[in-house]
Amino acid sequence: MNEPRYYRPKKITEALTILSGEGAGARPLGGGTDLLVRMRVGHMKPSVLVDIGRIGLDTIHPTGDAVVIGAMCTMTQLLGDAVVVRQLPALAQAASKVGAAQIQNMATVGGNVCNASPAADTACALVALEARVMLRSVGGVRSLPIGEFLRGPGTTALAPGELLEAFSIPLLPDDTAAHQSFNKVGGRNALVCSLTAVAGVTQITDGVVQQCRLALAAVGPTCLRPSRAEALVHGEPLTEELCRTAAAAAAAQAQPIDDHRATGEYRRRLVAALVREHLLECMKS
Repeated sequence: MNEPRYYRPKKITEALTILSGEGAGARPLGGGTDLLVRMRVGHMKPSVLVDIGRIGLDTIHPTGDAVVIGAMCTMTQLLGDAVVVRQLPALAQAASKVGAAQIQNMATVGGNVCNASPAADTACALVALEARVMLRSVGGVRSLPIGEFLRGPGTTALAPGELLEAFSIPLLPDDTAAHQSFNKVGGRNALVCSLTAVAGVTQITDGVVQQCRLALAAVGPTCLRPSRAEALVHGEPLTEELCRTAAAAAAAQAQPIDDHRATGEYRRRLVAALVREHLLECMKS
C-alpha cells in the first residue's frame, strides 16, 4: 500500500486549502484513535492526511447563551473544563466513558462524531443537548443540527473539502432546574462499545416537565430521539407510572438489531431501563 502524503498546517485556512485541493482522498487527522486503526487493517486508504492538531480547534468558551467546543478538544479536556462539567454534565459523563485514560488523552470530540458510529458516546450526548455542528470550507461556514449531520453508520453531511470546526451547544437559562445524564451498558464495565446508551436533558419547573430531550445510541442507524416518550412527559408532573410508560414508549421507538453482542430485544429492554432511570433521577433532583 502506498503511504499517504502527510501535511501539518499551522492555520485553518491552510488546512482547508489542502483539503479542497486534494479531493475525496484527503482525510483530516485529529487524535487518530480510530482513523489510524482503520488504516492499519485496510478499511480506510486515504491518499492524503491533513494533521489539524495545530490550527486552533481545541478551545472551549461560553458565548452567553451557548458553549462553543472546538472539534479538536479531547475527552480529557472536556472532563477538565469547569464550564462543561458544570453546565453540560451529560457531555462530560459521555466523555468519561470513551475508552481508557490513554485514549481520552488523544481522542477528540470531532473525531468521535465524524466517525458516525451509532454507538458513539459523545454524539449521543450532543444529540440530547441539541448541539449544532459548525462546518468550514474555503467557501465559508455553514451550521447544521447534529441530528441532520449524522446520516447513518459511518456517514455524515460533511462534504469534500469541509472540516468540522466546532460544536455550538445551547445553554439552559440560569433559573431553570434541569437534570442531565448519560448512561451506557456494555458487556463489561470499561473499554466497552455500548450495547445501548441513553442521554437525557430534562427541565422541570414547579414539578412539571417543561422539556425532555432524550437520545438513544446503538439502537438504530444513528442516534435516535424517541419523540413519543418526550411528548408523553412534556407538561406533566413526573410519577413512577409515567416514567414507566415513557420508558416503554422509548423502547418501542428504538430500532435495534441482533448481532454477536446482544439481541435486539435485549437492547430494547436496556433502553426502557435507562430512560426510566433518567426520569426517576429527575424526580429526585
